[in-house]
Amino acid sequence: MAKTEYTVKSFLDKENGESVDFYSITQEEKKDVFASWRKRLSENMSRYYSQHLDEYEKL
Repeated sequence: MAKTEYTVKSFLDKENGESVDFYSITQEEKKDVFASWRKRLSENMSRYYSQHLDEYEKL
């Protein structure tokens, strides 16, 4: 069976509603995006494990 090749593009929705290609933003903007992702991930994981202590104990 032949391999299928895919092309993937990642877009970000900026606060002003504009969608931009992830690879077109500056390093400073990427730094801000990653910081935002880390913050949201931490908040969501904290909320989840606060509600599911049994899952936290498995870690």
